[in-house]
Amino acid sequence: MARTDTEAKRVLTVSLPEEQASEIDQAARELDRSRAWIMKTAITQWMAQYHEVRLAEEALKDIENGQGRTHDDVKKTLLDTSATRSTAPNGLRRKVV
Repeated sequence: MARTDTEAKRVLTVSLPEEQASEIDQAARELDRSRAWIMKTAITQWMAQYHEVRLAEEALKDIENGQGRTHDDVKKTLLDTSATRSTAPNGLRRKVV
């Protein structure tokens, strides 16, 4: 789901090992992006993967309960879900000035 600037926001803080923080700083410099952008992009991608894993777990439970789905049904569900979430890194290229 695309985010807009008018959405309510919350500030979250994170403590990272120095090496990981340095990697984020380097990526931000190389991509001409902010550290916040790097972290938001990483979190967005992780959450998309998390949701896909949850769907797979639900499908496994269905199978265990005798409510299996066909391969085509599962594929359609995953494609429909992927279309509503941005799993690709948006704007990983350097900003063009």
